Amino acid sequence: MKIQYSQKQQIFRLLPEEIKKDKDLRSDFISDFTDGRITSTKELTNDEANNLIVSLKGDYSYFGYFDKDNKQHAQIRRICYDLGWTTYSKKAGKSVADVNKLGIFIVSKKSPVRKPLKQMTSKETSKLIIALEGVLNSTYKK
Repeated sequence: MKIQYSQKQQIFRLLPEEIKKDKDLRSDFISDFTDGRITSTKELTNDEANNLIVSLKGDYSYFGYFDKDNKQHAQIRRICYDLGWTTYSKKAGKSVADVNKLGIFIVSKKSPVRKPLKQMTSKETSKLIIALEGVLNSTYKK
């Protein structure tokens, strides 16, 4: 599904001023975001627009939300604890996996799959687990 008008408006409001004013910079920005697939916000899919909005807001939690009934997600949650990617939750009354830190990792170049955890297939989730285990192993080697 193509981007909606309201998403275009929100993206434009969130863009830094220098990118808003310069069409070439804007094209480069969209190209970088889509790994060179497109250069215009008009060509973004609905999901890409949502992902761009989330990243422009600086809150990557959406990418790291877990499915509590998914065993692979439970494994990722354990790795987050091992990495120290935790935050205190008043609601739970304890430390929980930091979905924002996980989300930042997922959208980074270090992640083999750059889409929200809940949208990943089992195979994609397995690739993410391997990457996170690599981070964990390199952290403990230091």
